Order: sequence, then C-alpha cells, then structure tokens
Amino acid sequence: MSRKVLLIVLSIAVFFAGVEYIILDHNDLLLPEYRDDVDQFMESRRIVMDVPGLAAGVFTSDDLEWGGYYGTYDGETPVSEDTVFMIASISKTVIGTAAMQLWEQGYFELDDDINDYLDFEVRNPSYPEVPITFRHLMTHFSSITDRYPVYVDLYTIEEGGGDSPWGLGEFLQEYLAPGGQFYDAGSYNDFAPGSEFDYSNYGAALLAHLVEVLSGEEYSSYCQKHIFDPLDMDNTYYLLANIPASETELAVPFDDGEALPHYSYPDYPAGALRTTIHDISKFAAFYLDPSSGALLEPATIELMFGEYGESEDFGEGQMGLIWVHMDWMLFKAVGHTGGDPGVDTTLLLFPEDDYGIVLFMNDNASNLIQYRQVMSRLRDMGRE
Repeated sequence: MSRKVLLIVLSIAVFFAGVEYIILDHNDLLLPEYRDDVDQFMESRRIVMDVPGLAAGVFTSDDLEWGGYYGTYDGETPVSEDTVFMIASISKTVIGTAAMQLWEQGYFELDDDINDYLDFEVRNPSYPEVPITFRHLMTHFSSITDRYPVYVDLYTIEEGGGDSPWGLGEFLQEYLAPGGQFYDAGSYNDFAPGSEFDYSNYGAALLAHLVEVLSGEEYSSYCQKHIFDPLDMDNTYYLLANIPASETELAVPFDDGEALPHYSYPDYPAGALRTTIHDISKFAAFYLDPSSGALLEPATIELMFGEYGESEDFGEGQMGLIWVHMDWMLFKAVGHTGGDPGVDTTLLLFPEDDYGIVLFMNDNASNLIQYRQVMSRLRDMGRE
C-alpha cells in the first residue's frame, strides 16, 4: 500500500541511525525521544501525527501488561481504558477465527468450492470453470475485488451513519451473482482464482457469510456467543445497534479534523468491529498461547500462521489464513492493520517472544515517521 511504502522510505534512515532526536515534518524542530517517560513520548507523537485520540497496549499471553491512553475520543473527553474504537481490518482476524472454529468441527475443507455451500453462485465470469475456495478467501487469492465506486458509496457516512440497511448475505448476492443490483463482471479481477493476490474486503465478508450459512447463526451473534463471551470481551461490538446506551466512550472518527458519524457498511464483518485495548488484547493473547483451547486448538493456530502465498502489498510477506506475515516496519511479526475514514489501527504478534502490541487511533496518522516510532517503542516495551 502507498502509505506503507512511504513509511518504509522515510523511516529507514531513522531506524539505522540510532539517534536521540528526529526531525519533525514542516518545521525542522527536534522532537525528544523521552526514553524515560513513555507518556510524554506517546503524547508528543499523537500531536505530531495530528490524531485526536490514541490508545495503545503491550500484552503477553497472560495479560495486558501496559496500556496508554492519550488525547480525546470525541474532541473533548479524554481517551481512557474504557474507550471503544472502531478497528477497521483488524476485524478480519475475528472472521478467520470463526471460520476455523467451523473447520475444526468438520463443516468444510479449506480447498472446498464455496458454491457447494452457498445458495447463490459465486464464479469469476472470465474463469467460470475455476472454483473459489475457502483458502482463496482467507488468503485474498479469490479474484473478488472491491469495485469502486460501489465500495465507497455504500458507507453510511453520507446518510448520517448507523449500520448498513443491507443484510450481509443479501448484499453479497447482489454484488457477486449475475443479475444482482450491484453485479458487474468488474466485481472480479481478470485473473483466475488462486493465481494472484488482491486484497478483498468483500472476499473476507463472503467468508463471514459462509460462517452464517454453516452455523445457522447471524454473524455478529455467532461471534458474540463463540468468541467474545468465552474471552469475557465485554466491550466489543460488530453492530452499532447492539452497543448499549450506557456505552458512552465510543471513539468518534475524525477526517482531517472533521468529526464523522459512527458509520458502517454492508460488508461490516471485514472492518466495523469496535472494541477496547483491553478486549482486543484478550483476543490476541489467545493466539500467543492457545493451549487453553478456549477458541481453537494449537494445531489450528499453527495452520493459520502458515505461509500460503505472497502478498503484493509492499513490505508485507506471505499470507497466512487471514493473518499476515509482516515486516513493513522493519521488524517481523504476524498481524494485521486497519484503515478507514477516521480509523488507523495496527495489531502485531511476536509469538516466539510471547508478546504483542496494538495501536488504535481515531484519525489517520499524518506523520508516518512518528507512526513507525510509536510502533517501535511499543515493540521495545514488549521485549523488556
């Protein structure tokens, strides 16, 4: 992605120089590293990145070891440990978890044709003889693409926010199946399923719909019952309609200083999860040590962390099953990033060292050197 490309280019010199200070964009001022004061460090970087609110965490398989909360979640009220952030594409790791729970129970095999399970047909019209499989959806090799302007137009921002009026399966049929309201041959790439990588939100959402089909449960309800409740993730929600009125610390997304409504989209499983630093740490900590079997068996985690094809995004390596092998910030991890209007997130796991780091922001970072500096500081804290 272009944002990551720029990040690499700008940060290589900083990473290897080992200097105590770095140059701020635009004004040539020196920004201290605050090596003995993580709060000053984080707050100074939040200001330079020009984001209203920032929450970060360092966790192990046992617990959240450190959480930091800076700025405001609505332009006025301080971010706290109770602030619920939209986390964009990190949400896809929940889809993968749900799907692999059903895989463990024998509902499907990874290389099965998804049309054997759907009640509408999904075929790339240029390669109708080539099936799209569960593995293709989980590695972004399905050839399904997020076609513009449909993809952007279906965000609920212009309508004042809220959940999408489209049901998940209903929308996907209208987008992917011939005769659908949003169908076009351009909903698929001009290469065969399994042959090339193309990151697809709609492909991931289709996997979430398959969870519905196989389990007989609506997707958000399935996740609540089989993932969030077992981990005591008490402040995690897929649908805005399910957030209780008592949940007052819901981070407002900002776009260049302008507050956006709390929005969603028809492919909500792929990006509309809202959660806290503490809750996401519980979820990610399970992946560091799955021995409890609370969600998945250890062998399943090992399978998900395998390598199944090269990502074409610069700085990202092999695809796992939903999880990505990442080294785009000059250190290797397994994780996922997320980005939407007013949302910028990163979750990285270091399984061999039994720790992970997470960063949530309610605007897109404007200073990419500092973004990388924050992630590097969190990594160093995890190593301590």
